[in-house]
Amino acid sequence: MRRAGIVLFSTAIMGVCVATSTAQSAADHVDRGYRALEKRDLDRALADFNAALKADPKLVAAYRGRSLAYYHQQRFDLALADLDDAVRLDPNDARLRLERADVYFAKARIEPARSDYDEAVRLAPSDPRARVGRGWFYFLRGQNGLALDDIDEALKLNPNDPFSHWFRAAVLESLNKFDQALAELNETLRLASDDAIAYTSRALLRVSNPQSAVYNPQLAFQDISTACTLSHLRNGQIMASLARIYAVSGDFPHAVEFAERALDLDTDTTKPDADNCRVQPLEAVARALTRKDLDQFRTGKRFAIPPEPKIPRTAPLLRRSRWTFARP
Repeated sequence: MRRAGIVLFSTAIMGVCVATSTAQSAADHVDRGYRALEKRDLDRALADFNAALKADPKLVAAYRGRSLAYYHQQRFDLALADLDDAVRLDPNDARLRLERADVYFAKARIEPARSDYDEAVRLAPSDPRARVGRGWFYFLRGQNGLALDDIDEALKLNPNDPFSHWFRAAVLESLNKFDQALAELNETLRLASDDAIAYTSRALLRVSNPQSAVYNPQLAFQDISTACTLSHLRNGQIMASLARIYAVSGDFPHAVEFAERALDLDTDTTKPDADNCRVQPLEAVARALTRKDLDQFRTGKRFAIPPEPKIPRTAPLLRRSRWTFARP
């Protein structure tokens, strides 16, 4: 009996050791997965998160990490499935709700996105990210008053967040409050002086309406030149914005040159850039110059500035993913 008791005790100890080893192995894979994400090595990250989930199928951090990798590969169905599992395991994590809402938006499922934003605000009423997320939803739906309510609340919670000031500028510009929008962009750049997208937004604001007090093509060129320098001329949206500014100023040869460069960047880009880890259609080019416009330039026809689209002009620049690779 004594020998049998010793055997049972030893077996129990071995079981605890195996379980501890397995948990540590899963945690190590998660840690390596997030480090791979930080380096934008998405395949390596997926391998580690898969290994972590094989060791522990209930590891929320691994589901979230794998969803990040899938999202930035534009494999939205897989990202959504992982976030569904993560939310099921941890329904009170507001960040998971925000990230799932982003995936819903990518799949053009607007109402589920709205539901997740509302739930994120309920779960984390003092988290400015939840307010910004829901404000984004309202803005893209054209509900600017509600968008401003949420962004103002976010700024009360975190008045030094450059993204929130930049977002508020976009909403104000869509309401034709150009001077207030300029003040918000100035504040954005005071807080983040190396923000290429904010310089681009300010440049576009300065040429968006010739009747506004902020209209100034010369300063717009200064801002867009700074944005080009900061982005090393590798950001298609910024190149497209430069093309638009040249077109508005009447310099059509340069407008054509930079519109074509923007289109080439969009075609050739296969890796994520610094602002957004998704390769996107270049709506900004469509606002400045289309392929038809380029053909008209080549045949000597004069350029006519196209009417503004019905969605907010700055909306494409909102595609700065709020997803981060921060570890849980």
